[in-house]
Amino acid sequence: MLSKLRFLLFYYLGWLAFFECMRLCFVLYHVDKSAGIPFSEISGSFWYGLRMDLSVAAYILVPVCLFVILSLLIRFFQRPLVYRIYTSVILLIVLLICLSDLEMYNAWGFRIDAGPLRFLSTPREVMASIAHLPLCWIFLVFIIVYTLFYLAFRWLLKRTFFALQQNRRWITGFVLLLVTGSLILPIRGGWQLAPLNQSAVYFSQHQFANHAAVNASWNLLHSVFSKANVKKNPYLYFSAEESKKRVDSLYASNGSTEHWIAASDSTPVNVVIVILGEFHFQSSWAASQWRRNNTAI
Repeated sequence: MLSKLRFLLFYYLGWLAFFECMRLCFVLYHVDKSAGIPFSEISGSFWYGLRMDLSVAAYILVPVCLFVILSLLIRFFQRPLVYRIYTSVILLIVLLICLSDLEMYNAWGFRIDAGPLRFLSTPREVMASIAHLPLCWIFLVFIIVYTLFYLAFRWLLKRTFFALQQNRRWITGFVLLLVTGSLILPIRGGWQLAPLNQSAVYFSQHQFANHAAVNASWNLLHSVFSKANVKKNPYLYFSAEESKKRVDSLYASNGSTEHWIAASDSTPVNVVIVILGEFHFQSSWAASQWRRNNTAI
């Protein structure tokens, strides 16, 4: 039993170390944005962001806990290959999110969320927008980073993999079930009434330090599932009839035409059209902030 608990503990710590490395990459990649921010606040993002890292690592650990429990009954889950395959797939997904987040933050100014997913329906436009990027070098860096982390996890699995158990399996299974159930605490961020949200890791008056504390994988999944749970428009305050009445009143015309621009054959008129882009609104039940995606043209 102790070998199984030891394996789960070190596997959990391995993912925490991975997310701290990703946070360090985020800070170094955007080192220009940390100008003027005290080092204590930049380093503080590692401490305050740990709470969100604990949550994501717990999500990843839950299936592993179930695999270990099943290993008490099914020989298939006693094979290290099962855990290597699971780790390689999760690492691929998480690393893709983290590395994509690095460049998206440069362009949009906030951590990756469900917003970019709506552009997947127009792949031609997506490819056109990233055509200027050195895709071959990006792919090469991704392969190198993925290989390094995969080898690190493979080494961790080899050094800490649990031993086979022949007796007291039911006691071990019961303890492992308790451990699996206890993961709800790091997943939801503690005992507090409200579950974990972005505001839980915000600690600074400098927005970049707050953004550095956010876990990119957690932010994306939270955004996806939060928007999926919204079944109706939360901003409908009037009935359809009342809304139409108010909108029609804005376009009411008395039949006359009023000239705002004095036309002249000799003097050209310079007309500037201002297009207001959409506002990207990221919210949680505890906190919200406005962030503008597009600027006036």
